[in-house]
Amino acid sequence: MFHASSFREQLHIAKSYGLGVDPSAAFDMQKMKTKRDAYIKKLNGIYATNLASSGVEVINGWCSFDSITKDASGIPETKLSIASSTPGANE
Repeated sequence: MFHASSFREQLHIAKSYGLGVDPSAAFDMQKMKTKRDAYIKKLNGIYATNLASSGVEVINGWCSFDSITKDASGIPETKLSIASSTPGANE
């Protein structure tokens, strides 16, 4: 979504460089969000395929870390290697 605001600013600046653009052109946020969501879904599929073909066991779920133990989905950290990814928002 950063790029949406960045593009708008670049259009505004482009006019001062002689480019014939209309910085007041309509912007369809829903269309951008739909395209972004589709791209993320595609990337997630690519990642899942690559992980599966590499023999990686993926455990989806919540995990927590404290100073004494590390646990993901009830499996002690000593039994697996942990790669943690956080979502963009609480779900």
